Amino acid sequence: MRALRLYRVAALILRQRNFAETDRVVTLLSRERGKLRAVAKGVRRPRSRLAAGVQPFTYSQLQLAVGRNLDIVTQCEMIEPFAALRGDLEQLAWASYMVEVLDAALAESQPAPRVFFLALATLRALQQHPSASAVNAFQTRLSDLLGYGPVWDVCAQCEGALPPGDQTFSAVAGGVVCGRCAGIGDGQRLSATAVRAARQVLADPNQAVLDGTNTAETTALFEALRAHLEARLERRFRTPRVARALTQVP
Repeated sequence: MRALRLYRVAALILRQRNFAETDRVVTLLSRERGKLRAVAKGVRRPRSRLAAGVQPFTYSQLQLAVGRNLDIVTQCEMIEPFAALRGDLEQLAWASYMVEVLDAALAESQPAPRVFFLALATLRALQQHPSASAVNAFQTRLSDLLGYGPVWDVCAQCEGALPPGDQTFSAVAGGVVCGRCAGIGDGQRLSATAVRAARQVLADPNQAVLDGTNTAETTALFEALRAHLEARLERRFRTPRVARALTQVP
């Protein structure tokens, strides 16, 4: 009998779906191997030892066996449960949006350690301060790590200088645009404070730009960054509507 080929990863559980009678397919974002899909066998049984460690948003140490089509989770040790994210509707909505973006943005089996650590830091931030500010920091950094902007310091359309004060963000152009280019395509008005917050996130990776509140400014920045990611990934996200409703910001 051929021996199983085993490997271990530290991973965030992004998603899970029912598979067969008692199994689930889980989508993982691992530090070592990037995004993976694997089968957690028997996890829907009442006394499964794997169940707690493969819940969405959980950070776990996993052992997997190489399978024919999908690898198989054979052991699971929970590192951080992030239980609060599953127990609070606002935290759940923001975390679910982050997961939806990651699943769309990342190819399978492509290591992305900086994206992994960004996702882990964002979950920790959301557990303490469930706000659009944390998600804005995530969206800004993720776009930068993936190599598609946005452009904040010059006009994304003509590369000309930007006037001081409030700016217009264009998802089509891929960043803020000057007055001459603002009429081209779409446009989202952003305050100078919102633009400065995005620039600070890129200038200092440790800058969370978190105040624990949702304001009209943070909501406008969220919408601009969401539209930018949707344009780059050619994907319409489903979860932002729920998150916006829970912020109670018009």
